[in-house]
Amino acid sequence: MTHHDLQGSFLKGLDFTPDAWRSRGSMGPKVAAACRFVNETGGHAVIGSLRDAAEVNCASAGTQLRPD
Repeated sequence: MTHHDLQGSFLKGLDFTPDAWRSRGSMGPKVAAACRFVNETGGHAVIGSLRDAAEVNCASAGTQLRPD
């Protein structure tokens, strides 16, 4: 299982327009939505596989997006 941890300062520099993510495959819209959620709410977002749900919930798998 892969684990990534992204912080708010990185997320704020991303372009969230649909055209910017269209060519990046099926993960693009998920990443854009999660980044937008973190930036707008200051909350924590995760992206991961349902089969790894327990590990994603414990932050040992998936992509964790957090504000600074």
